[in-house]
Amino acid sequence: MAAAGRRSLPLVARLRCPSAGGCMAVGDYDAPGNCRGTATLTWDGSTWRAVTAPAPGKHGSQLSAVSCWQPSACIATGGIVAASGAHLT
Repeated sequence: MAAAGRRSLPLVARLRCPSAGGCMAVGDYDAPGNCRGTATLTWDGSTWRAVTAPAPGKHGSQLSAVSCWQPSACIATGGIVAASGAHLT
């Protein structure tokens, strides 16, 4: 378990690589407050980098799919966790 205020390693839900030197991975991670946070990572052929992604859910957000038509042009979808605990897409 991650220490308070620290992110856990991301759980990758989907990976798309429109070229050998360009990929995007999306998923979620354990965020502080017993929530899920969005995880977005890019690969440039040598290094994975975290990318900031919107996380609109007050009680948690997660990304579950990604589509890319070129390495720098991707779109991701996912859902949020409502206050009731329901998962909404």
